Amino acid sequence: MKMTDKTTGMTPENTPVSTTGQPVVGETGKPAEKTVAGTEGKKAGNMTYRIIMRVATILGILFFSFIGIVMSRPATSDAEGTINKAAHHEELLLSFEPGLKYQVSIRETGKLDKNVSGEDAGMIDSGNPLQSVSMQIVNATDRHIYPHILGIEYRVHVRDDGWDERWRSDGISAGTVDPDQWIDALQIRLTGEIADNYDIRYRVHEPGTGWLDWTENGKTAGTIGSDEGVDGITVEIVKKN
Repeated sequence: MKMTDKTTGMTPENTPVSTTGQPVVGETGKPAEKTVAGTEGKKAGNMTYRIIMRVATILGILFFSFIGIVMSRPATSDAEGTINKAAHHEELLLSFEPGLKYQVSIRETGKLDKNVSGEDAGMIDSGNPLQSVSMQIVNATDRHIYPHILGIEYRVHVRDDGWDERWRSDGISAGTVDPDQWIDALQIRLTGEIADNYDIRYRVHEPGTGWLDWTENGKTAGTIGSDEGVDGITVEIVKKN
């Protein structure tokens, strides 16, 4: 007759024994059962670890590849931008068509309509001398200004104030707002890479005297100290032969 352990339900023949012949017991004092659960768990853990490491490796490769692309893109963009700017610059140099605009302001009336190259500006023999002038050169093709290609600078002499210390440009007014002062002389010059390809010519009108001779490229037009000042100007830009 086989005897069965009441606590484990195992017969003596099924109870594991040690090399000394004593039953093998667990932490609870109960005999350990033979099971494959521990082995299977260890295998599953190892497989999970290998999967995590592979995913981490792939993510690392993708990350550093992305960093490489990002780091190289600005250099490429900068290079392409430089090439495009250079090409656009060369195109402007070859195709630039100067369009001159200028405007005057006179005493008691204010600013008059804008004029283009070769037109008379002012109110001739009206008794109202010029108080300010502004000028601008645009590309006739797109109506934009490109001072580095071709620009215009100007300054005026006001009767009691003397020459303006600064040359003005790009449509900024030069002159005075004092109703008791006026412009009696001015100077105009061209700037930019293709300035040597053009002449800027101008003349002034003085009450009682009429139109003075044409002058050009930074020389003085007008009579400094004139009691009546300048009441008209004509400006034109001419391409050199």
